Amino acid sequence: MGSGSPSYSSIRLWTYRLGYYLLQRAIEHREDRIFITDMTVELGKSKCLLILGVSESRFRQADFCLTHHDTEVLALQIFTQAKGEDIAACLEGLSQRIGVPKQIVSDQGSDIKKGIQLFQAKHPEVIYTPDLSHKIACMVKPLLSKDEVYQRFNAQCNQTKAAIQQTELNFLKPPTQRSKARYHHIAPRIEWAQKVLRYQQRGDFHLIDDRYRVDDDVFQLMALPSSYWHFLAPIKGFIFNTWLEFDQAMSGLLAEDVYQLHQQEWRYLASIGRQRFDEKLGWVSGYASDLEKYQQMLDVIESTETQLKHEGLYNESAQRLLQKLDGIELDEKAKTLETQIIAYIDAHHGDAMREQARLVSSDVIESVFGQYKQVGHSGCLQGLGKMVLLLPLLVTEITAELVLQAMNSVKTSCVDEWANETFGPSALALRNAAFSVHL
Repeated sequence: MGSGSPSYSSIRLWTYRLGYYLLQRAIEHREDRIFITDMTVELGKSKCLLILGVSESRFRQADFCLTHHDTEVLALQIFTQAKGEDIAACLEGLSQRIGVPKQIVSDQGSDIKKGIQLFQAKHPEVIYTPDLSHKIACMVKPLLSKDEVYQRFNAQCNQTKAAIQQTELNFLKPPTQRSKARYHHIAPRIEWAQKVLRYQQRGDFHLIDDRYRVDDDVFQLMALPSSYWHFLAPIKGFIFNTWLEFDQAMSGLLAEDVYQLHQQEWRYLASIGRQRFDEKLGWVSGYASDLEKYQQMLDVIESTETQLKHEGLYNESAQRLLQKLDGIELDEKAKTLETQIIAYIDAHHGDAMREQARLVSSDVIESVFGQYKQVGHSGCLQGLGKMVLLLPLLVTEITAELVLQAMNSVKTSCVDEWANETFGPSALALRNAAFSVHL
């Protein structure tokens, strides 16, 4: 680092001061906001309730699909125990300061849901819309949790991932699935399996292993009378490093017409790459017909999310979706899912017209939390602390003027005082105190 350049610790302190400044800024009072809420849980006892806001006009200007900078942080509340009553009190206090929202969008976490319902009891005009993706996950769970085929498929994905991730087959491993969100993101593994089947159908396994070998299993699979097997005995078990070597050896042991007739089949069977594929991933082909049925569910989900997240939710949404799904063949589970999604639309569109379409997704706050965890986490003791001050920065357009205002208004001591009052000693500070050597 050159002379005069700020150190990493200095930049981090400036970041905290800017985040604290943004958190303390006065927020305009208005009656047309949408609140987007979510809770993040870290190691330790603290939880962070984040409430983002966007005006209805800004929501429409964003074509119903929000980015970070379309929103602003309205509240950032730290809890050790976040009950529904605590969430409701936070919403009530915020509304008194900046205005009662028109709509609240959130996932269906029990505490947040209860808090919103308690808040609605005082403000029945406020519309609560469950986040679409979480709602669909709740619909998918009962359809797949008792589906023995799907559960067996998922278990084999887990076993295969563990078995091949440190082998030459690592590039073909199944995607990781979060245990707490396994019905929220079913697409990656189904799509992975379909890609594996397409790779298998190509019949070219040189990316796994470019060598060839004729062993007992290959003999059994070859479309060759057993009377010919003794001709191939000299190369049984021998490994050929290239196709050319294998081709020359085979053509030298068998009559030309016999070899030419079966050349491509034997190339496929003798491929060590194919043998390794079948050993670890051959099981996927047994699910080919089932994957087609699960794909129908994915088609319903994708069509729904594409439409509602880009058009908003309004009184013609159900009709539009049914028209889109009309040409897709659906089995029983996919049809059930479609019916439940239409019921969700009917229950939540109210009388909203196209130009007044409602937000159905809390994706933007999920994205903010995701970026926060990616940028803000390091070390083994990941607990809530000053790093939550990154959250306001992630939805704010940072300018030199804004940074200057923050540096002139907020001292490091203010941030330290706030952190001590909010979180108490950090996990690292407690660890150092516990492990310190007392002479």
